[in-house]
Amino acid sequence: MSQRALEHAALSPARFTSFLIKGSPPGEPLPPFSTRILEARFLHISDENNQDSRKFRDFFLVPGGRFFITESPETIDIWDLGFSPEEVIRPYPLASLEIMTDKSLLMCNVTPDGSELRMIVATMEEDTVLVEVSIYHVDPSSSNPAFLLVANLENLNVGLNCYSSSENLFAFCDESGIIVWNFVDDSISSWDCGNEISGCSLLHDHIILFNLHGFSVYKLPLFLPRIDKTIPLSPPDVCGCPTLRLSYASHQPPVSVLLPFGSWAADVNVSPQFSVILVHDTTARNATIEEYSSISYNDPLNRGFPNLVPALMNLARSSVPIDWQGGSRICNGHTVYMWASDADYVENIAVFLSPICTRPLASRCDTPISHAATLWASTSVNTIQAFDLCPTSGRLCVMTSMKEIRIVDYLAPF
Repeated sequence: MSQRALEHAALSPARFTSFLIKGSPPGEPLPPFSTRILEARFLHISDENNQDSRKFRDFFLVPGGRFFITESPETIDIWDLGFSPEEVIRPYPLASLEIMTDKSLLMCNVTPDGSELRMIVATMEEDTVLVEVSIYHVDPSSSNPAFLLVANLENLNVGLNCYSSSENLFAFCDESGIIVWNFVDDSISSWDCGNEISGCSLLHDHIILFNLHGFSVYKLPLFLPRIDKTIPLSPPDVCGCPTLRLSYASHQPPVSVLLPFGSWAADVNVSPQFSVILVHDTTARNATIEEYSSISYNDPLNRGFPNLVPALMNLARSSVPIDWQGGSRICNGHTVYMWASDADYVENIAVFLSPICTRPLASRCDTPISHAATLWASTSVNTIQAFDLCPTSGRLCVMTSMKEIRIVDYLAPF
């Protein structure tokens, strides 16, 4: 990278945060610096006569904004978008993985040492039953990037209600059952919690299960090796009850619970953090964001005390309608939440900035100032089908049709 490119990368988090806080006139999206287009005609398909397969289904923007992962009916591809918004996007992927139509890319994150990208691919039946999970690693910065299959969990036949990943663990849940897979030593921890599960979040050796009434913290029970590729069940007396069962801080009961998708930050936070968005009405115009930091305890004299205790760090309210949320990222001392909202019959991509607090809410007298901004307003031609944002680079990716993805940069290069 040149010195100008390094300066641009180093200052982009602060510049973009300031750009969002400054905002734009009400009802208007923030003006971008440039817009580039990645077209589906660059995708590889097995049958050139079947152009229906040449389309995008989903994508993930890797932190830093340079590398871009797309999913199509036949392949998973990694693209190089470049550091600068002035660069021309290469019309061919760095690496491709051929997949069948029943496979889908569930989530992406980084390996614990940060050297490779990790992709979790699921094989589904009728879009609701999980039958197989595959873990792939790839180093997009190498001279010859390639997908490497590192683990495979087959012979499954479970519903997929929610899932989470942290370090070398992958957890997935149906309505009340939990399976946690350690894909390094191929061992399983599984149990039935007896309650309906709306979402889950893995935090090191604990898992947090969410529903409409609150959340429960479980210490992961003993992992058992897989024998003959079967799924072992943990003894009932090992799983038992959660170490903590907590209600939400908001006094207003939610009609739905949203968990911001933040897998990119799951392995780099020093203190495990999680957030939950409580939607209080059916119009999704009244929502509360609760942010927690998990405090770890290891007291050998008090073994009955929980090893992990969530502390409420911030309580923010948003009046921006939330049609569907797109996740959260960390940028310049803020948590950046992103979601699609339908305001006055125009679908927008909105962001909500919440300052990261270092002290629990109960021990503070101040109220952090949050900010909201609109990044994108759809039209009758450019509808929003999927999106992802990298705030540290000021880059937004929007799929406006199955045939193209718009790469929108908000920061001018030096």
